[in-house]
Amino acid sequence: MFRKTGAVAVIVMLMLTVSGCSTLTISEQEEYPLSQSIEVIDLMGYNGEMRWASVRANEQPRIEILKEVYGSDIEAMEEYMDEILIEDYSSDIEVILQAVQPKHRSGVQSASVRFTVYAPPERITHFFGQTNNGAIQIDASFNGYLGLTTGNGSIILASGVGEVDAITSNGRIRLGGVRLTGSSSFRTSNGRIEGSVALPSTGRFLFETSNGRIHLKMPASTSGTFNMQARNGKINFYLGSETISQEGYANVVLGSEPFVDIRTTNGEIDVVADGASDTLSEGWVFR
Repeated sequence: MFRKTGAVAVIVMLMLTVSGCSTLTISEQEEYPLSQSIEVIDLMGYNGEMRWASVRANEQPRIEILKEVYGSDIEAMEEYMDEILIEDYSSDIEVILQAVQPKHRSGVQSASVRFTVYAPPERITHFFGQTNNGAIQIDASFNGYLGLTTGNGSIILASGVGEVDAITSNGRIRLGGVRLTGSSSFRTSNGRIEGSVALPSTGRFLFETSNGRIHLKMPASTSGTFNMQARNGKINFYLGSETISQEGYANVVLGSEPFVDIRTTNGEIDVVADGASDTLSEGWVFR
């Protein structure tokens, strides 16, 4: 099912390591075609970015997989490259690919596997992406469910409609313009959460970070019950008829549902009507 689209390339990096030796990089790219029957994409990589982009009219839907190995011993690195497997558990309607990391080898410093998906968003009902070190970026205007997890990296959604569960340990979460249709969660330990989001009339929604600001824009007509907590920061809520600016904790009832929890330990919370001024708190400009 896989097609190699490039030979192994060896590149001597200009940057020197602490020991004074040049770092070598070898890379190999593979391509996984996507049939028209595919509705679910589930990818598990490591130490690399994930990206979903819309496919152009004249292009074949596909997944491009870039494997890279970094080290000082070419022979050891090439052997290591051969051991990086992409296990395929796919079915007629579902693509499930998992990158398997080999055991450490002398002469190899690290390796990464990057997935770039080119698929029409109108066909994909569920998209799962998991990596331990790398950003996840959804450029396609999704219409379905997103389940995104990364250990160290940002999560960026350009636009779309559906339900989302996005988790990162160290990185920001950015929502370009997302209309949620059901219960969703956005969580990071170290990073800000920001963007434009519209909520449905029911469901539970969580926006949570330990160290970072939360800045959300919502339609002025948004209803719901908002529970907000900024343990070491200020809460600015300017939505509907409510205007609140206070420290610590705030509860705002604009309707019985949905239920919205917004929490940060170290940072401020801003919830404003879409189209309102982008400058609220001193020193904070939403971009």
